[in-house]
Amino acid sequence: MKNPLPHLKLKKLTLAIKMFFIYQNAYLYILFRLGIYNSEYTTYKLWNGLKYKCRTDSLDIAILNESFIYKEYINPQFSKLNNTSIVYDLGAQIGDFSILTAYKTNATVFAFEPEIDNYNLLVENIKINKLEDKVFPIQKAVTNKSGKLKFYVSEGENKGVHSSHYEDNSNGREIEVESIALIDTLKYAKDIKISLLKIDIEGGEFEIINKFNRTFFDNVESIVLEYHCLPHVKNRTSRNDLISILEDMGFASKVYSGDESMGIIHAQKS
Repeated sequence: MKNPLPHLKLKKLTLAIKMFFIYQNAYLYILFRLGIYNSEYTTYKLWNGLKYKCRTDSLDIAILNESFIYKEYINPQFSKLNNTSIVYDLGAQIGDFSILTAYKTNATVFAFEPEIDNYNLLVENIKINKLEDKVFPIQKAVTNKSGKLKFYVSEGENKGVHSSHYEDNSNGREIEVESIALIDTLKYAKDIKISLLKIDIEGGEFEIINKFNRTFFDNVESIVLEYHCLPHVKNRTSRNDLISILEDMGFASKVYSGDESMGIIHAQKS
């Protein structure tokens, strides 16, 4: 059996090099990992002019990498967005995709993030980048029902995996958040089609992607979805089931990355 360590080291080195092409001060991340630099927050400055305040001892920077290095949420519809476009970001976290979208395309973005610490950083990052007139933060989880919701907050370094859809929440702290029914979110779009819907809600996709929400999806032109078909996700189905439902609602869908347990689906109205 081959030793996987050299491959892993090369992978980490490759990522570090890529980060220097994205972030002006990527060296701060390297210094932190070496134990030389430590601060509660680090504001990463990108070469494209954007700035993001992140929790240093967390995976916030890894979540930024999803948008800026791996470009997971950039589907063909992205390049067609303009100042008349409406974008929904379900699971906005600290604003990586929302802010990038508004900055690059001038689209109007509604960013849904229920957890208070993520939400506060989302609001701050919107202000740092002077996008208050383009990105509108909404402190709510998107489900099938409006009201109060039990929500579990990860105590680990990954602040992007908070969820109300895990079977085993032993590593989470229970809080209560506001939720909004998916169909009720249409009030923000005000009868304008949603050009791009990004969904990354840690298992919540199985609740909202169904035939009963067809009225909502009739108002959506394209979707970028991170699916979580993992053992600890409640009421999960499969990647193929999600694709089948989307196709029944008129979306041509394909797997962009990942495997059967987790990955990205791009879907476009046929």
